[in-house]
Amino acid sequence: MSNADMTPQQEFLCKEYDLAARLTYHIDELRNRLTSFYLIFAGVGGAGLTIVVKGEQKQLLSDSVLACLFLLIALLGTVIVAILARCRRAQIEHFRIINKIRTYFLDNNYVLWNVVQLSARTLPKPNRGSGTYMWTVLIIIVNSCLVALAVYLLLNPLIVQKGSLWAVLAALCSFAITFLGVDRLYFRLAQPPEEIVYSEQNLPGG
Repeated sequence: MSNADMTPQQEFLCKEYDLAARLTYHIDELRNRLTSFYLIFAGVGGAGLTIVVKGEQKQLLSDSVLACLFLLIALLGTVIVAILARCRRAQIEHFRIINKIRTYFLDNNYVLWNVVQLSARTLPKPNRGSGTYMWTVLIIIVNSCLVALAVYLLLNPLIVQKGSLWAVLAALCSFAITFLGVDRLYFRLAQPPEEIVYSEQNLPGG
């Protein structure tokens, strides 16, 4: 079907399809940039603080100050995870728009559906096996490590008389709690909105 044969509504749907497709690719690029930014930032920040701790300026930063700095970096990572979750939500929503436009044009033509393959049946859902989550879990792991290190730095001086084993155990527990908490936050924010069904009694401007 050429543009000349299309009705205004069909031309509109084609433009909507193109915009939705572009947005999904843009979100992929944004996700990669945000993930790379945070991992580089956390790596450089962590390396810098480690050098300070081992260097002559160690007396300038107490363990509690270092712990707070690590927690600030982890907080930034949590914010980025929330942004990535919302981006995934928007991406899945636009996948749904694309599929509906495909359904409008392909209708019951199963030959074309077998060619396209992608449909409402293949609409992705946030899950731990997706490539998108694999990118996000890198940030979650780094976050959890930073929180665990902060907890160790805070507790080790307080329980030194009992040995550092208690501080290590507390750090491991904080790693697990942080990982599970941020993981749950991601899936809560990444869930796409419920599909709206319009009718004569339920119009957008009604």
